[in-house]
Amino acid sequence: MGKRLFRATVIVSAMTLLSRLLGFVRDMLIARLFGADVATDAFFVAFKIPNLLRRLFSEGAFSHALIPAMEQYWHDKTALREFIGKTAGTLAAWALLMTTLAMALAPVLVLIIAPGFAWQGEQYDLTVTALRGMLPFGFCIVMVAYAGSVQNLHNHYVIPALTPILLNVCMIYAALRIAPQLDIPIMALTWGCARQALCNCSFKYPVLCA
Repeated sequence: MGKRLFRATVIVSAMTLLSRLLGFVRDMLIARLFGADVATDAFFVAFKIPNLLRRLFSEGAFSHALIPAMEQYWHDKTALREFIGKTAGTLAAWALLMTTLAMALAPVLVLIIAPGFAWQGEQYDLTVTALRGMLPFGFCIVMVAYAGSVQNLHNHYVIPALTPILLNVCMIYAALRIAPQLDIPIMALTWGCARQALCNCSFKYPVLCA
């Protein structure tokens, strides 16, 4: 048990360190390439909501909730798989519903988190567009966090720990390669967020179902 705990600690710590370094590089690139303007402010305001979901659900919240709930199924693999499947289905339905509502109410959400934008027509519209583009990222993050928690419970730590690294890599790629091709370059970062969410789903769910 001691070796397993040590191995898990080393893996998660190393991945977290790499994520922080890439996050520093990402922030420097955003500052260098986009600067401080109306479009950049619009992106960061729109990014607050999906990023809040990432912080809420990806910081171990699911693991803390799953461990007590799964104890009663731990010795019955069939019942355990059924419990995981039903929980994932229910969670997906609620997350999809909330994402759909949030996309429909995006103009109201922008007014709540950035009321000053109401008097900045172009900036307000851009923020609403960016928020709607990134809300599916929030849905995927909720599901990926759940899948990562199940993997952690089964002593799989590498792929869940890669999640924040993929976010930084995708945003760096979007800033360098996609942004120069767009009329509003900062909107490339919304593509980077969506791409990261899809990558996480493709990485984690096959392991979860194995």
